[in-house]
Amino acid sequence: MTLINSHPISVENYKKEVENAVDLLYKADHFHYFFTDRDGTLKSYSCSYPSSIQPAYSGVIQAQFARRCAQTCCILTTAPLMHIGVLDVSTIPPGYYYYGASAGREWFIDPTNKFKDTSIPEQTLSLLDKAFLKISQLLEHHDYRPFTWVGSGLQKHFGHLTIAHQDVYKSVRNIFFFQK
Repeated sequence: MTLINSHPISVENYKKEVENAVDLLYKADHFHYFFTDRDGTLKSYSCSYPSSIQPAYSGVIQAQFARRCAQTCCILTTAPLMHIGVLDVSTIPPGYYYYGASAGREWFIDPTNKFKDTSIPEQTLSLLDKAFLKISQLLEHHDYRPFTWVGSGLQKHFGHLTIAHQDVYKSVRNIFFFQK
């Protein structure tokens, strides 16, 4: 199924909405701010986050768009910033985009300008670091290794952790799941 077939009204409405969006982009001289998300802009559609590296040609196109069409460009994502995060899978040359990760709780403007949400207590962050380390150690065990490469794998966001438990290919054996 494609996006056009999923439109809530009709295929014709979808085409008209796309046409209006394209017209807006052609008519706009320059945007002050341009925000986008990683999935819709950078992602090469792969089931494993660590292997979903943005194609190089896409990075060049995104940089040219940023240079020609907008004053400030930002990519905002729920993915983490680093440690197999958005900065690891993006191929946009440095300096063209700001990156907001972990749903905006951490930002990378340039190597000297990075900041994080200060509302999360240091004790909580320390507990998350310990949990991440313990889970990482578990994933070194042969039986649990597939969890590293399924979907987003283990990700250390700023303020929370995520781990995928299965993918569309059923890569993880069913013995790991509770049966009702």
